[in-house]
Amino acid sequence: MIYKLFITGIFGFLFFSCSSENRTNLSTAEIFLVKTDSIVLDQADPLYGKFYEHFKISNSGDIWIFADRLQEKLFVFNKKGMFLNVIGERGKGPKEIMRIAGFDINSKNEVWIYDSSQRKLKIFDLEGNILHSSSFLENVKFGTTPFAMQSYKDKILTTIIENQYMFEPSESKLLAMITVDGKVDTVFGEFDPFTKHDNNYNFFNEIAVDENNNIAYVNLVSSPHIQSYNLINFSIDSYFGEPSQSFSIPDKEINYRLPISEVTKRATNTSFGAGLFLTDKYIIQHLQILTEEWFKMTDYSLKKNILVVYDRNTRKFIREILTPYTLGAVNNNKLYFIEDFNPDKYSIGVYELNKEK
Repeated sequence: MIYKLFITGIFGFLFFSCSSENRTNLSTAEIFLVKTDSIVLDQADPLYGKFYEHFKISNSGDIWIFADRLQEKLFVFNKKGMFLNVIGERGKGPKEIMRIAGFDINSKNEVWIYDSSQRKLKIFDLEGNILHSSSFLENVKFGTTPFAMQSYKDKILTTIIENQYMFEPSESKLLAMITVDGKVDTVFGEFDPFTKHDNNYNFFNEIAVDENNNIAYVNLVSSPHIQSYNLINFSIDSYFGEPSQSFSIPDKEINYRLPISEVTKRATNTSFGAGLFLTDKYIIQHLQILTEEWFKMTDYSLKKNILVVYDRNTRKFIREILTPYTLGAVNNNKLYFIEDFNPDKYSIGVYELNKEK
């Protein structure tokens, strides 16, 4: 058990780690980020501490939900930044959470939380009332990466790693559909073969779901490639992507046997996939570059942020966009960037991708 916890800790660190490969001649098509709005979050009571980089937005765009990594609770705001409610408290009670490993808001405005410490799925309404609680994935032969979990038609879609392939993830299945009661519905997909060549020892994937067309997009965080899967017959739909200008992998292999200091050294100035997002026209891979300053301070703002944009219809590369801010969410063709992480003035910039500045 201690060995497994050690491995999990190393993998958690390597999620934030990802020598330049051969470059492809990239498209010169021009699209631009255009700012349309700016919102500062209310000072909530109780006060929030340090939010994770990504947050969730309801289908309508009216509800924003942030996970507080210090207090293990969710803070709910409206689209104007007004504080509405807190969901969860730290603890082991019915409405309490020990560790938020993943969360989402579904089309019914129900908030789904996976508590990895208690191995429970808990579903709340927006007022913080618990609607459902169940044990999650008991006696299964795989682990999850639940930060990538998304609700899908009253089930959960999450990326996985089969236990027997912990040390060779390229052989593992990739995705699992889980029922509300925490039971396995379907396991499918294959890992990106790039995991054999990325000099990283990780199995972390980001996921974006097109529920209307029943398509799941998956990106191994150390890979420039994206896979898509049909969620009706669970077959692969496409495999696309190419190294953009800022994409890079370590010159030397990173593995769990290395001391943290050496992992840091090898990962500095390399890229990793920090998120995968969809608009009506575009597929957006959010890359971050791990700087020496970030490793010293673990301050989100010290990482460099890049958007790699693909045409959603053709799956062809369009361009890379350097941005000074972290992309926190995408909803209804709007991109929400976290421009200031300071709780005293937590600021969200709202942008769109346009063909003219």
